[in-house]
Amino acid sequence: MYYNPCSESFYPEPQQGGLHARGFPGPSPNDILSGGGGGGAMAVLSENIATFHGYFTDLQTRDLAPSTVAKYTQCLKSYQEWLGDREPTPETASFFLAHLRQEPYASASIRAYYHALKPFLKYLGYADFSLKFRKEYRLPTYHSKVEVDALLTVIEGHGDRRAKLKARDYLIVLMLAHTGMRRGELIRLTVRRINFHNNSILIVQGKGRKDRVIPISKTLRQPLREYITANRLTAKDRLFKLSSHHIYYIITDYANLAGLHDFHPHSLRHYFATRLLELGASLKAIQELLGHSSIETTAIYLNLIPKHLEGTIQLLDKNFAGREQDEAV
Repeated sequence: MYYNPCSESFYPEPQQGGLHARGFPGPSPNDILSGGGGGGAMAVLSENIATFHGYFTDLQTRDLAPSTVAKYTQCLKSYQEWLGDREPTPETASFFLAHLRQEPYASASIRAYYHALKPFLKYLGYADFSLKFRKEYRLPTYHSKVEVDALLTVIEGHGDRRAKLKARDYLIVLMLAHTGMRRGELIRLTVRRINFHNNSILIVQGKGRKDRVIPISKTLRQPLREYITANRLTAKDRLFKLSSHHIYYIITDYANLAGLHDFHPHSLRHYFATRLLELGASLKAIQELLGHSSIETTAIYLNLIPKHLEGTIQLLDKNFAGREQDEAV
């Protein structure tokens, strides 16, 4: 598996040989650097280096979130590598995206590359670069309370070198499962944003640059307070001094030990939403807690609940079957 920083996703390793492995139009950067592309190719390559460097510098001055700048930069570096001695144009950008479709890239990742390419091409004077993508609706995997409890049990039972990290890892799971916050929001959370007086956590500049407040559940309150005290964290300290990748590996590693499949940090956000729906929370309230711009995004969780409650609904069949027997008597 490899991590795609442009879309913050994990995918199988691409075929060996890199971006040029499948004989896609144009020489590879290695061919150019070795002289295979000729003097003209070297000139274009040098010009490309200057062009991309100029845009990367320009990105730093724009009113963009640091994570967005990092994603755009990473996506465009891949495009730059693939280009070789060709110029960045709408045509080569389209070819590049077509190439990604042949690699093991998900549709969401290809859209992420597109959103990085579009403003770059506009910067170069190509304002009309526009592609349409078919919208995909993928249901998140349903995870039950039993699975989350199993994850916590595995953490509690560890007696190896991780034993001293039990409190931290246990709290990471609780924070994600009881707040529904995103992984990036969790690693940016500072102690000053946690208010025990009114039992709330302030998420500052979440996705879409929106602030929101999440109440602290009773289950979360005590371990959260104890962790802050035990680690002598100050108001300006981050609650967890970990990277996004580190959080991912902590959750997936424990999930594997617990025998859970397709389980990652975002699974706990899905659990938060579906669990609240099961307990009768309104869709509007869940939308606000998750920080979704559109309630349509939140409504996707409604599609998970019927599958989980099939067994419960079947109780009605038993009820009617009993009534028919009574009438027959």
